[in-house]
Amino acid sequence: DFENLPPEALVVILAERLDMLTGFFGIEEKPTGSKDPFALRRAALSVVRLLAQHKVRCDLTALCAAGLQGYEQGMFKADAQTIANEVANYCWGRLSVILKEQGIAYDIVDAVKPKENEVLTMDIPDSATRADALQQFLNTKEGAELKEAYKRAKNVLDKADGEVTTSVDNALFETEAEKMLDGELNSVRDTIGDMLAQENYAKVMEMLAQLHQPVATFFDEVMVMADDDNVRKNRLALLNMMVEEFDRVADFGKLSG
Repeated sequence: DFENLPPEALVVILAERLDMLTGFFGIEEKPTGSKDPFALRRAALSVVRLLAQHKVRCDLTALCAAGLQGYEQGMFKADAQTIANEVANYCWGRLSVILKEQGIAYDIVDAVKPKENEVLTMDIPDSATRADALQQFLNTKEGAELKEAYKRAKNVLDKADGEVTTSVDNALFETEAEKMLDGELNSVRDTIGDMLAQENYAKVMEMLAQLHQPVATFFDEVMVMADDDNVRKNRLALLNMMVEEFDRVADFGKLSG
């Protein structure tokens, strides 16, 4: 428990644990299966608990990379950035364990994990907060049904021929359901962006919930794969716009069920 420790002690503990992890990962002495002779799982858990408990906002991967600069050049086979990424991703796995203990499902943790090209912005407290907000949202009727709508939309898009854009032409709308979904997507887009920037994930989920009825109506009343080529492409673009809006919040494709 790191709750009552002074900041100086927390810095020393964090530095010691990360040095231990990066050093052993650097010489390719990583935990495998049930074998962990150097207690690296415990060290990683300590890092994650410390960061989460004290809401320390930091770039975990960059910290690992900086720590590796203290080692003699050429000491490790892999470069510093590769080792840092491995350690950060390993710590992410420990976060999954902690959040599971708090009742958050593994698939939800996977859904909020930074994408590979965002690994340098891995932020443990932010990810934990986002996972909690997403789980609460999915426990609602709107959240559960929107998750299914997302998967349905992705399935349609994956089977579509050719490139699908997000360029929507309002003049090609033939139903009120298309207009309603397009209007609601445009209505919530800026607010979702602002709330994500402010890390107000509860408000983000409220904005997603507003899409529930327009999305349901769209799937009930609109034949996406219309005979008219332009109409079909336009409807696919509208679906793609919806999917991209969800992807800004989390990777809904990783959610089970």
